[in-house]
Amino acid sequence: MLMDSCYQQVVNECIELAIWSAPSINIPQIDNLDIVEFEIYRKVFRNKFEEEAKNKNEFIKNTFEFARKGIEVICKTIAGAFGTKTNTNNLK
Repeated sequence: MLMDSCYQQVVNECIELAIWSAPSINIPQIDNLDIVEFEIYRKVFRNKFEEEAKNKNEFIKNTFEFARKGIEVICKTIAGAFGTKTNTNNLK
């Protein structure tokens, strides 16, 4: 049982490295790495992958914030055009 779980962990780590490093490193190349190279590549590509994911999430957050502010300005402009400056719920 221990052998199976250790083998499964190694396979999972290889798959993670293949995903994080795509398309730079593929599975046959990972099979030919020694353990030191494998750990180094795994650390480098994991950090890169996590940083890209963080930047993507921040970009999405900033985009929605920009859109929210734009909609707010548009609503205030429309409210001002109809003479209501405080309550935009009564617009028809």
